[in-house]
Amino acid sequence: MSQIVSSFLEHSDAKLTKRFSKFSDDSDLSALLQRFDSSDSGSLDRKQAEMAAKVLAKMHTPSSKGFAAMLKVFDYLDVNKNQNLEHDELSLAIEILELFCKSDSVNDTLSLKELGLLLKALEKLDCDGNGVLDEKERTALRDGLWNPDEFLETLLA
Repeated sequence: MSQIVSSFLEHSDAKLTKRFSKFSDDSDLSALLQRFDSSDSGSLDRKQAEMAAKVLAKMHTPSSKGFAAMLKVFDYLDVNKNQNLEHDELSLAIEILELFCKSDSVNDTLSLKELGLLLKALEKLDCDGNGVLDEKERTALRDGLWNPDEFLETLLA
């Protein structure tokens, strides 16, 4: 098990530890957790692990495909493209994920389908095609997600 995954599990509650310790190949999970390691230390401190837990707890069924999709979502929200999510980027990511949880279901988690829909929406909103949402594009996403059905219908039509 990688050091970053071990440090995450060390700071996580029993429920999350059980959900995420089952991955024999933790490379995708490790890559995802590295986005929370703003100090580039190779491990997460308690605060970083808590932020990662907020995001990962939103995944309905943790999987390599889900981790890969979440990494792509983070790419769009990593404004300075440094492969780490600073506090403001992470706050926005959590807000968007929470709003998107109800886009195709009635629960508070993200299915692979919902992550796929979110990626399509991010791609459509990225008007300049640079792989990152600028301030105007992020505002459009946040505003649209207050009414996700209408927003997705319009955006993905």
